[in-house]
Amino acid sequence: MQRNSLLLWYGCGKITLSQEEEQLFDLALIMQIPVSRLVKEMSYEELLGWQNYFDHKPYGYREDIRAYRIMMAFGNKLPKAEDLFESIAAVKKRADERSAGQKLAGSKMLAMIMTARGGDAIPL
Repeated sequence: MQRNSLLLWYGCGKITLSQEEEQLFDLALIMQIPVSRLVKEMSYEELLGWQNYFDHKPYGYREDIRAYRIMMAFGNKLPKAEDLFESIAAVKKRADERSAGQKLAGSKMLAMIMTARGGDAIPL
């Protein structure tokens, strides 16, 4: 298991956390519960789900969007939000990666196609 540079001080010694342990601490911090409770009560599948969620929607991205809008309201000339905030860039990247099929799945066009019957024209 590869160790990184994050060090925690407990009493008289220091502990180096693995990447997986860091993720547990991050999730526990976000959920505002102790790591021991998180490990005891959360299933592995749920943990993977949360990690996947935060990979695509980083914690704090909504606050970053709000901060960007406030800065814009003050008339500041700013680059794009995704150029200023990594969290917004991650959300935008995920949205851009959606396949054409996923985009069509929730569209009005698909609803019209699905309701067309027998040779009826699609109402536009």
